[in-house]
Amino acid sequence: MKYPALLVFCLILGLSTVTPAAAASLEDLQKQINELQSQLKLLTSSSSTTAGGSVTATANPLITSFDDGKKGKPKITLNAPTRKKSTFNKSVPSDPIVIKWTAVNVPEKTNVTIDMTNVKISGPVGGSASQFALPAGDSRGEYRLGIHGEGRASAGTYRIQLGLEECSSKGCTYNAHFPGQEEDVTLYAQSKSVGVKVTGTTPKAAPTKDATITTIDDVDTPNPTVTGTAKAGVNSVGFSIGQGDKIYGSGPIAVNNGRWSHTVTEDLADGKYTLFLYVNNVLSDEKKFTIN
Repeated sequence: MKYPALLVFCLILGLSTVTPAAAASLEDLQKQINELQSQLKLLTSSSSTTAGGSVTATANPLITSFDDGKKGKPKITLNAPTRKKSTFNKSVPSDPIVIKWTAVNVPEKTNVTIDMTNVKISGPVGGSASQFALPAGDSRGEYRLGIHGEGRASAGTYRIQLGLEECSSKGCTYNAHFPGQEEDVTLYAQSKSVGVKVTGTTPKAAPTKDATITTIDDVDTPNPTVTGTAKAGVNSVGFSIGQGDKIYGSGPIAVNNGRWSHTVTEDLADGKYTLFLYVNNVLSDEKKFTIN
């Protein structure tokens, strides 16, 4: 252990201030030396040290510490999904892809990467290659990949593979392969890959009716005015207009005395549209209309 220079100086000073009478006695001098050694021992035991070891996985409560007692190369094993459980139903909200692993001999500052790559998309557009970064030590872990809702896996076939990878300089939960911000990081180990299938379609969320669309006026012009009502406690609403894809977004619309109104500022071409009304980004109402 290294001691601060001031502490060493003080200890030397303590020895140098032994009185001549005490110095004449070997026994007294030895007592003072013993006392100083005891003080050094106390300082050693009370000094703070940083323990080495694996990174603690606090970001995911499903990651638990694990050590098989063996020393060797880093290794990660994909325990789930398996060939026996390889099909997941997107129509069922409670049917996520449960990914489990065991990792051993993991270096410090390492994360688990979950790589889900498209093999074949058979459902609506939306699925894509994705990678998640989770802190890891020697661990048993679980990650529940949602397949229900916007932005989740479309129906199709995917390949899932896990990796043990050096953490990004921005932290162990940051994806070092984020487009435009890629970093060179060390790949310590990879698991075997497994193919999974996602079937079904995303269930449509039922409107909450916290706010409603009352009228869409002037549909014979490219700039219709939309009006509606809102329940008590709703301060603002927002809507989007589309023909499959979003064409127009209103931005926040203030609610006054339970009513709101907004005129579309962009010209809408003739055709059929759907207007989706939201409260706090949750679908509240919808209505179809036609611009003539």
